[in-house]
Amino acid sequence: QNCLHYWSLAEQVVCEELRRKARIVALKYFEELHQYGHLQDVDSLRLSKIVKSKKLRSSNEQVVLEAVAAWLNFDLPGRKQYAEALLRLVRLPRLPDSELQNLPQRWPVLATTVALQPLLDDVK
Repeated sequence: QNCLHYWSLAEQVVCEELRRKARIVALKYFEELHQYGHLQDVDSLRLSKIVKSKKLRSSNEQVVLEAVAAWLNFDLPGRKQYAEALLRLVRLPRLPDSELQNLPQRWPVLATTVALQPLLDDVK
């Protein structure tokens, strides 16, 4: 959680070295940040930077999808406008076929905020 705070602070005071180091820690401990709910307070821009990073460490892309869905669910009325852009950053081709087929049922928040079918068609 501290890494997200320091990342934000570094951007406010324009300290590039601190920003870089805090970002690296956030990317390294992404799963823990998600697991303990620390990603809920980040803004859409910061979450986008995390999700699209090639340096993001996650055991699988399903965890990334779960984090995005949880972030959206935390404040759906205020965040649904970011759903499609965030979902496009998730590496959907890395998800198992079974997960892709069950995406609308498993993640209703995504099905109700995003036109999922075009995204899923792009994966095929």
